[in-house]
This record gives sequence, C-alpha cells and structure tokens, in this order.
Amino acid sequence: MCLAQEVDGIKKEILANGPVLGMLHPYTDLLTYKEGIYQRTADAFRFQGNHVVKVVGWDSSADGGAYWIVQNSWGTDWGEDGYAKIGSNGETTLDFYALSFAVYPKTLAEYQADEAAQRQQAEEMQNGDELENDIDQIFLDQEEDTSASFEEGIDQEL
Repeated sequence: MCLAQEVDGIKKEILANGPVLGMLHPYTDLLTYKEGIYQRTADAFRFQGNHVVKVVGWDSSADGGAYWIVQNSWGTDWGEDGYAKIGSNGETTLDFYALSFAVYPKTLAEYQADEAAQRQQAEEMQNGDELENDIDQIFLDQEEDTSASFEEGIDQEL
C-alpha cells in the first residue's frame, strides 16, 4: 500500500504500480464537466462529503498547465467518456491524497515461501557446484599422482 501526498510521489506510484485513488471535494461545476481541463470556478459551491476518483495519469497542456487524468465512477455519459482532466498547476488538487494498493497473485505467505524455496535451491546449486569442483580436483590429483608414479617407474627401469 502506498500513501502519496506530493505530486512526484503520486507520479512515481502510478509508474510503479498503476492507477491510484484520489479523493477530492466535489463542487457543482464538476457535475457539469464535459471536456477540457477542469478548474473549479469561483461561483461553484461545495457538496457535502468527498468523492473518490481513479488517477490514471498526468499530462500538460499546450500552455504549460499540468493536469491529472482521472476516471470517474459516474459513467461514460459524464466528462470525456467517463474521464476528466483535472488541472493541477503544480499541486495535486486532489484534496487529500492518492492511495494505491499493489495487487499480487499470491498471498504474502505464499510469496515468502516461494522466496525461501528459491534461496534454498540457489544454495543447493552452489553447494553442488562446489562438490563438483572438489570431485574434479580429486580426479586431477589422482591423475597427477598416477603420472608421477608412472614416470618414476620408467626412470627406474632405465
């Protein structure tokens, strides 16, 4: 789980683990958003409660303004086919935070057991390599002894 509050932290989390959840206060003009970069207007008033959106990315506009790309839960009739560009101007404009959960295909216990098994297998392979090297050295030593004995035998015969 990641809890990021700064712009760079949110971007890093999106790159590392995919979309994050962002919470914001909904204003009346968010309901009528259709396209472009959403910026709250001065005459909009705030609804009670909070609203959660899925932050899928970010970009910048031609004039240099930054924005978050979010997917809303209000259906494809809202915004740009269910998505919006929420202006950030260097701030998150997500009123509280971005939250992400990394999803793993295994439980933590299964993951740890697999890691332990892989470490054990690597150790066994390393030990096997060392044993093989030891056996090779024994044969090399025996060959040297045999060669030396053979050469001594020839020298004695001569």
